[in-house]
Amino acid sequence: MTNQQEAPQLRQFIRLEAVLTALGLSSPESIWARLRPHHRLYDPLMPKPIKVGKRAVAWDAAEIAAYQQMLMEKREQQTKGA
Repeated sequence: MTNQQEAPQLRQFIRLEAVLTALGLSSPESIWARLRPHHRLYDPLMPKPIKVGKRAVAWDAAEIAAYQQMLMEKREQQTKGA
């Protein structure tokens, strides 16, 4: 057995337009509203953006995919309970 550590897996970052498309939303405000704790659309499970530049943010694509999956599972639970 060697004492080498595995290299971290490369993650893909996606920008706001790709997040909007992935979540089926049309307005950047709908993303930011889900991130503001005092907004009526706040969702504590919404992945947080990652600062990638002085005035640029992106999201981890894997976190957005997991959020999509959670939304679909939530929908399935709601339709089973209806």
